[in-house]
Amino acid sequence: MNPEEQLVLDDLFGDAGVGVTEVVEGGRHLFILPKVNLPAGSVPAAAFGIYHASAHGGYSTRLFLEQPIKGANGTTPQTTTEVFFGRTMHAASWNGVPADLLPHEGILAHLQLYEATP
Repeated sequence: MNPEEQLVLDDLFGDAGVGVTEVVEGGRHLFILPKVNLPAGSVPAAAFGIYHASAHGGYSTRLFLEQPIKGANGTTPQTTTEVFFGRTMHAASWNGVPADLLPHEGILAHLQLYEATP
């Protein structure tokens, strides 16, 4: 991650002076997101997250959050769970957000899917 992308990620997903951390581990390219603000009307309104920016389990990228998210329309999309760094995380079962986007673009694309949940 270049310094400009670090600034953007910290601005969008940092929390109280805690910035985003990039981790490359065992073929995984992860971004630890201290605070992800969810689209308006989502429950919860914000959550800790981990962005999996590389292909994994048949998905091009994944956005894992600390709990399943209920969209503004009152529905919770189908989710899967995985343990990262000792924390159980939840990801909506959506595919199609490409890994070649800048990290902040990929995260925002995943968040837009919560707005479009039927």
